[in-house]
Amino acid sequence: MWRLASLPGELQRSCRIRRDFVLYPLTVLKKMTHSSREKLDLVNRTKKIIGQLESVLRGLNEDEHCADVLQRLAAARGAINALMAELMEDHIRNHMPKNSKSSEEAAEDVIEIVRTYLK
Repeated sequence: MWRLASLPGELQRSCRIRRDFVLYPLTVLKKMTHSSREKLDLVNRTKKIIGQLESVLRGLNEDEHCADVLQRLAAARGAINALMAELMEDHIRNHMPKNSKSSEEAAEDVIEIVRTYLK
């Protein structure tokens, strides 16, 4: 967990102003290495997930059958899990230091990533 007091001044101000601000370790803030085609695919998949969740919301607002809403929600969860798996794989392959750590340290890094993002 990061403490607000240990962050730079501007970041502290943003955390106080915006409630939706999420803190990430500095190593995560590196740019993604996806090509423009891969990026477009990820953006389109994210838009589909948003559409699935909007469908869940409509179903709840319109008092649709629980089974239908649960099926849509399960589909959205599956899509989110697949998207997270792809992004985590990219992060592990491209943003973790190579050959600079022992296998035990590298394993600890992977475990930390999994614990951070699969809560």
